[in-house]
Amino acid sequence: MSSRALRKQLQSSSSSASKKEEKVRKDDSESEESEDDQPAITFKNPFDLLGGGGGASNDDDDESSEEEEEDVKPTPPKAAAKQPAKAAAGKKGGALSSSKKAGSKNLKSSQQKQADEDIEEDPEEAARRKKKEDEEFDQLLKQFGSQDRQKVGQVGQTETKTKQILEIDSKYLDPTVEIKQMFGSKVLVHHAIAERGGHIPRQQLQQQRRAVLRSRRMALKKTHLVKPRESWPPLDGGIEMELVESKNGVNYFRFVWGPAHKEAQKHFFVCVQTGDPNTLARLLHKYPYHADSLLQLYEALKITGDLDAAEDLLERLLYRFETAWHARFDPLTQANNRLPYKYFENRSWYLGLFTRIELLGRRGCIKTALESCKLLLSFDLEDPLGMLFMLDHFALRTKSYEWINRAYSSPMFEEKGLSTLPNWVFSCALATFLHQSTASSSSTDNKTATEALENAIIMFPSLVPALLQKLSIKTLPNNAQAHKFFAESEKSAPLGVRLQIALFVERNHQFWREEPALGWFKTAIQAVIKRVESDDPMVANSQAIISDTYDSDELPANLKRHILLSDFSGVANMLPQHVLRDGFQIYDDPDFMAQQQREQVEQGGVMSHPLAQFLASLLPWGNGNGPQAPALDQAALAELFGALGMAAPGDDDEEEEEELM
Repeated sequence: MSSRALRKQLQSSSSSASKKEEKVRKDDSESEESEDDQPAITFKNPFDLLGGGGGASNDDDDESSEEEEEDVKPTPPKAAAKQPAKAAAGKKGGALSSSKKAGSKNLKSSQQKQADEDIEEDPEEAARRKKKEDEEFDQLLKQFGSQDRQKVGQVGQTETKTKQILEIDSKYLDPTVEIKQMFGSKVLVHHAIAERGGHIPRQQLQQQRRAVLRSRRMALKKTHLVKPRESWPPLDGGIEMELVESKNGVNYFRFVWGPAHKEAQKHFFVCVQTGDPNTLARLLHKYPYHADSLLQLYEALKITGDLDAAEDLLERLLYRFETAWHARFDPLTQANNRLPYKYFENRSWYLGLFTRIELLGRRGCIKTALESCKLLLSFDLEDPLGMLFMLDHFALRTKSYEWINRAYSSPMFEEKGLSTLPNWVFSCALATFLHQSTASSSSTDNKTATEALENAIIMFPSLVPALLQKLSIKTLPNNAQAHKFFAESEKSAPLGVRLQIALFVERNHQFWREEPALGWFKTAIQAVIKRVESDDPMVANSQAIISDTYDSDELPANLKRHILLSDFSGVANMLPQHVLRDGFQIYDDPDFMAQQQREQVEQGGVMSHPLAQFLASLLPWGNGNGPQAPALDQAALAELFGALGMAAPGDDDEEEEEELM
């Protein structure tokens, strides 16, 4: 039987079945259910009907298919009766195929007509017309598309550069991963047992955890920076994050304080003025996630030596801020998210993360510290806390030599001028040398590292005597350390250069203590002296660059912040007295300060920021010679003690007098 006869039989049987079905069901439901219930048609050769699905085919195809479909068995009428939808689809397919054929004929006729016109058109005229059309198109493209493409390209390039250099391995943001790699997981297990006061069976421990979570009606959110502890109180709604603006493909965010956090902040300023850490502890008991209270108590506990309790407060601070991240804020995978330091609500987060980086460095979690440095720098590429002054240190400790060279030559830091930062100039040369020492390298590669070190010494000669003194090296061959080139540079170097060199020597001196780095450094000193005595033009050019880059009087704001927050009291003592007197001011925004003065702090006399006073009192170089704190507002003090459920100091004295009487 031919395919055409088979299709007719299928259509006739399906039409009769559809008439019976219409009496029971509607057309729509009938077509849907019949499509689900239809059985598969069994053919001996399923490829024989490939050309028959359209319902209308060429006569040549039908003739050829008749010879190949002799053995095909038609579908029984009972089975075919269950296929009304299939038949309807076949009719639609036939109509669609007919329309396609008609359309193809029209298309052919239009193409033929256009071809005839092209043949009749003069070739020169056609070339001129085509050229004119191309010029008009190029003009429109240049007018409307090129600028947008250029902007998008610039944003894409910036994002790509940032992501390549500051790409973060989120696995190492949690220090427990690095601790497991260094000491094994058993150490963490024993530490957890010690914290619980002894071994507890697993089943009992799980029951206790579930009971704690049920009682607090909370589920601790999973975060990247810290693992939440069960002893922490439930999260409050005091801090959120909002999208400020999206500009040139970059999203700018800021944290937002809720009403409860603003109330806690008002009480916080009064607590700081009292000078009593107990008031901060009571304030934190009522507002367990107040950022500034957590920071200040961390500093107080660190000084008293209670490091475990201090670290708990710091981790609680970071946990609270990370749980408040916006849904679109993903700095771990996207390079176009910014959290500008200029918004004072963001600064407690900056200070908390910086403090943790210092803590991680002291504990030996160098990979976690390096990734945290990248994270903090990616929030604001203006580098408000001077992360570039310490980023090279952790990169050297983790032996990320290739990364240091890529970052040093990256266009991302062109405006930062890494070639004018002494720590980066020397660290880049050392990274090149150490990388070549650990790998098979040629003499040309060694020459590149040596030349980079010599140029670094020529640009910052005052580093040589400072580093030699730190390494307890008193003499060099030919008394090179006493050469006038190094002696005069110590006196003439700008204050900003001297502070950076002091930071570099304190942090990185251990990299230059051992061989082969020490011998390489001594050899470079001798080579530099020869270049100086031979009037190498590199010497004069380098000194001119330093003079143009650094102001002898004004210090960069991020350098001052970095030194005040770092644990190097010897470097901090080099700061001007007015900087030490003012201390680190986390809220140095003029509008915010004016608002706080109006609302809470200003009570007459000389105005001094209470947070700066409290931090200055905790710093080891604080001498108490700063401006005196303003008088306490008794009304605000009474409101504070009432809110915290504490008795005012005057009330205690009156009660004692009554007891004595």
